[in-house]
Amino acid sequence: MLDQKKILIFKLAAIGDVVNACRALTEFLEYNEIAAQFHWIIDKKLETLAKALLPQTIQIQWHPIHSQQLFQGNLFQKINTLLHIFKIALNTRPQFFLILHRHWIYETLFKIFFSSTVLRLSKNPCRELENYRSIFTKLAQILNLNKKPKSIQLKPHKLTQKIGILIGGAQNQKLLYKEKRWPIESQQELISKLLKETNNTVVLFGSSDDRDLEKQICVNYPNSKRIQSYVGKLALEELPQHLENLDVFISIDSGLAQIAAWVMQAPQQKIISLFGPTDPNIWAPVPTQNNQVHVLYKSLSCSPCYKNDGIFLPCIYTGDSFQMCMKKISVDEVFMKLID
Repeated sequence: MLDQKKILIFKLAAIGDVVNACRALTEFLEYNEIAAQFHWIIDKKLETLAKALLPQTIQIQWHPIHSQQLFQGNLFQKINTLLHIFKIALNTRPQFFLILHRHWIYETLFKIFFSSTVLRLSKNPCRELENYRSIFTKLAQILNLNKKPKSIQLKPHKLTQKIGILIGGAQNQKLLYKEKRWPIESQQELISKLLKETNNTVVLFGSSDDRDLEKQICVNYPNSKRIQSYVGKLALEELPQHLENLDVFISIDSGLAQIAAWVMQAPQQKIISLFGPTDPNIWAPVPTQNNQVHVLYKSLSCSPCYKNDGIFLPCIYTGDSFQMCMKKISVDEVFMKLID
């Protein structure tokens, strides 16, 4: 009988990061024979999403925590949450810690008190999904795992004539970063163009915080049966099945784009991703071997202004020029990618 290893995954948030961690773990287990007991410390709000994304055959013991207290709480809440994480690790006693966060404090916490092998993300710039994949590749090398062949299957998709658009986004537990958003005027113009020049249904996505944007858009089409809105109506675990049903998904740099790039697996399905303040070479969604991901990015002299360290620099443009890097992405460009 193979010796069963205990492996503790430490990935709290945000949506896109958890999605890529789930994707890397799924691929790892598709390729490698391993006897392991997986544990995952995750944000309580994202546990259901991770469960919805991972195959049911993957057995994981979940350890949800309120990561907002760690990221935004007072000193007492931060210390208390770190102690809770330490207790989980102490009770689990894993042979391997997979730290999928960059902050030095997590690695220090585990290395000081445990003799386990600690694997963490590289600081070298690369596509985020590839960074997660590299962690599991290192694990496979250390354990000298036997690879099993992966059978590539085309996922059938019957065209639905549904085009999804994320109207809000650019928000996590730390901040709302409006510079990442495509201007509402551009979204309205694109929707009008879709309704006039195609037979597609437009499906709107967003959180409950985006309902004001939804009103601004839908006020122009009060009786249209070709606009369907899920804004503020879906739980996180419901997103994969609704995104999977689309022909095209149009999004800024967001967690939903990462979900779509994984679940929209048919050759005729497209993800169109709009970038400005963040670097698409790192954060762009990675296609499967079947679907299509199109990135639109203007690469202004000031872009990207997010330096991949958790800090966004203030936009150098103000007034009508605010969001210049996103405003330069035209409706016609997006439309041509959509119909191409």
